[in-house]
Amino acid sequence: MTVSEMMRAVVVEQPGGPEVLRVQEVPRPAAGVGQVLIRVRAFGLNRSELHFRRGQAYSGSFPRIPGIEAAGVVADAPGGEFRVGEQVITMMGGMGREFDGGYAEYVLVPADQVIPFRSNLPWEVLGAVPEMLQTAIGSLTVGVDGQPGQSLLIRGGTSSVGLTLAVLGKLRGEAGADIAPSEWHTLLVEVTETLITATINGVETLAVQSLAPARAGDVGLFVDIGTEAFFRNLKIVAD
Repeated sequence: MTVSEMMRAVVVEQPGGPEVLRVQEVPRPAAGVGQVLIRVRAFGLNRSELHFRRGQAYSGSFPRIPGIEAAGVVADAPGGEFRVGEQVITMMGGMGREFDGGYAEYVLVPADQVIPFRSNLPWEVLGAVPEMLQTAIGSLTVGVDGQPGQSLLIRGGTSSVGLTLAVLGKLRGEAGADIAPSEWHTLLVEVTETLITATINGVETLAVQSLAPARAGDVGLFVDIGTEAFFRNLKIVAD
């Protein structure tokens, strides 16, 4: 096997702490019909990958190259679904658990879970987008079925998913109320223009009730990125 047929990848031989993440030289996968080989330019880091690495995931096997998402360019697509060099992203579908994922120079995935796009954003930005955006838009549409004109409470709005939810909610016409540390106020207001924020101070529900345009019980939608304040925040959601 020649050097050109090898690639660098992060391989997890068995579950454990950060020390089990080891960069190795491994064979570069070859694409067949119905598959796409992607030259990975960037990939995001996700909490589900942490759970997998620790052996806490509900699925997956070892040894494995982790990574549930990746952004890059098509290196090979024998079925003709994509052209070589095309910008693409991929995520989920067993990636990084049932089969090797994005922590590598190349990743091989089914053609039906490849999404083409065009962007001039730097790869380090694009690499953080796929799963974060999928989670945010899925929560807003499938999760709570948000409709224009409804109020939206985002618990955990200073996270990347929370910020994305706020922007998507504004674009869809939903009024946002978020619980955020005071040092994030300026950033949140600048990003979403109309987003209402509050200092936590240990009393999340009261903070939101005091700033939201609606009274307690009038918040239409609630997305919780985390679970600490879930039941407290449910109290201000409309029936």
